Amino acid sequence: MNARRMTSFSSGFLQCFVFLVLISGLSEAAVFNCNSGDVSCLINAIEDANDELNNPGSDTINLDGSAFILVSVNNHTDGSNGLPSVGSTIIINGNGATIERSAGAPEFRILHISNPYGNLSLNNLVIKGGFSSAEDAGGGILDGGGGILNAGMLTINESIVSNNRTADGGPGPVMSPNTGGAGGGIANSSTGDLTINNSTIADNSTGKGATNTVNPVNGDGGLGGPGGGISNIGILKITNSAVSGNSTGDGGKGSIEGGNGGNGGGIWNDGTMMMANTTVSGNSTGNGGEGLDGNGGDGGDGGGISAGFDINGSTDIVHSTITQNSIGIGGPGFTAHGNQGDGSGLAATFGTVNISGSIVVHKLFAGITHNCIGTITNGGSNLSNDASCGFGAGDSNSNINLNPILADNGGSTQTHALLADSDAIDMGDNVICSGDPVNGVDQRNFPRDADCDIGAYELVSTGTLEITKETNPTGGIGFEFVGTNIPTGCILDDFTLNDGGGEACVLAVGTYTVQEVNLPAGWAVTAIDCIGSSSFSVNADTLTIDLAAGENVSCIFTNEQPSQAVGSLMEEVEALELPDGIDNSLLKKLDNTLKSLVNGNNNAVMNQLGAFINQVEDLNQAGYVDDDDAILLIAIAQAIINSL
Repeated sequence: MNARRMTSFSSGFLQCFVFLVLISGLSEAAVFNCNSGDVSCLINAIEDANDELNNPGSDTINLDGSAFILVSVNNHTDGSNGLPSVGSTIIINGNGATIERSAGAPEFRILHISNPYGNLSLNNLVIKGGFSSAEDAGGGILDGGGGILNAGMLTINESIVSNNRTADGGPGPVMSPNTGGAGGGIANSSTGDLTINNSTIADNSTGKGATNTVNPVNGDGGLGGPGGGISNIGILKITNSAVSGNSTGDGGKGSIEGGNGGNGGGIWNDGTMMMANTTVSGNSTGNGGEGLDGNGGDGGDGGGISAGFDINGSTDIVHSTITQNSIGIGGPGFTAHGNQGDGSGLAATFGTVNISGSIVVHKLFAGITHNCIGTITNGGSNLSNDASCGFGAGDSNSNINLNPILADNGGSTQTHALLADSDAIDMGDNVICSGDPVNGVDQRNFPRDADCDIGAYELVSTGTLEITKETNPTGGIGFEFVGTNIPTGCILDDFTLNDGGGEACVLAVGTYTVQEVNLPAGWAVTAIDCIGSSSFSVNADTLTIDLAAGENVSCIFTNEQPSQAVGSLMEEVEALELPDGIDNSLLKKLDNTLKSLVNGNNNAVMNQLGAFINQVEDLNQAGYVDDDDAILLIAIAQAIINSL
């Protein structure tokens, strides 16, 4: 049983409405639809979804793929937030939408998930431009979250968290002014449970440590905020994702000692973390601050990942690639210059760090060549280009030969491709590759070979498949498609095209099926044709293609309205060059079909096309029409019938 409730908002009630759906006969869950960047709709939808009395259960908010620009603070739960704090179970389907803080708006993060009832899932959404306010850096390294602060449960699927930042540290105690805010993209608190799948955490940053202003003659500089992309003191699971281009803040200037740069350019983990099939690339830690009457601060450790200061913390890394990360330099000091940071890939300070099936490659920087510092448990099948990670003589100083460019090599996230002569090829542990959490695929969700490769990327042969749409008459919209055997992260698994539109994916060599479904009323699929491949077949509205290595295949689905489709059918008949009597008989049936369409007599149309199909079948049996032509003519005629 469905009931519909219309809710009015300032930008127009037609842009936001809610369907209440009866769940299991016991409770009602709400589905909210917010269109055209209607921020009021989104805010009201979250508030209504939080209302468990009227909307119990898991509620869904569907966005239409547009930009939702936030311009003001909504609340001050654990700092300033642009949207209501999530206090119930909510799913937000972005459909490619962006939720972004306006550049001229006050400082606030985008989202906050509360403890204990907040449970938020983000699907196909961009979170961008958050800036946690100075008040969030006032309590030390546990606060922050430039884009998102999670104290409850948060699942991020096929989404992007980018260009968010935390505030610089503010004044504090004389000897230790405050640290910059933690978690430039996401801060996961001690009660937080964060899962990230097939997503990108990129170009986020943390704030600088505070300059000592309380006592300019007797104090140290604050620490740069840790965790440029993610800070975690709860539970973190990240799979098939990319953490790239994030950075931590510099240490603050101190009247005695300079503050240290923030640790963990990509990820700072002081809780429980499991990472698999993930690339951590191009992240950096902050520089040390100046010490006016003492030592300069040290550069931040762990350009890629820093396993923090909790002796009970754990970091498990499986079939991942950590590369091209860098560490900050030490700050100038009256007594001595600060030390350069260390562990450009991985810093294991305390707790347990286990790594298996992974690649750690340093970025040479000012003579420091350590990929790792600290104690790391070698789970086997690891590669490094120095001995600092403790992988053993056979796995150190390897010819890893990664493409240095982080690129779109297929899937929903960027990767570093293995080049042909890499020592990583076929050297993985097949038991680890086939089991959880690798599950037989690489970061792109491409299948791993029987002898799998080390790292996040599996070197497999690929091709490109593009699906485009043409309509007659032009201007058709809303044609839906579903794919079979399409990996997660490729849009061809479920997408919509308008006339002239197209979508494409890089795919592993294999057999794929794309079907047009839920045809808009009055439209028929009249042709499917592919350029760039000779190995494909068509059955009515369904394309099956055998994609070969190196192929760039473009397939056009053509839709026509009935009268245009009948015209195309007549052209196909004329092209057959049948004997005049047969030709005229088929064309006469189609001419009558056109007249019936003009008169709006759909029953007559279906009868006439049915007679056409019967005659084509008879002509095929008699040898006048070959099998391929008969299949095409019958498919078009049946598609017209189905469109009525």
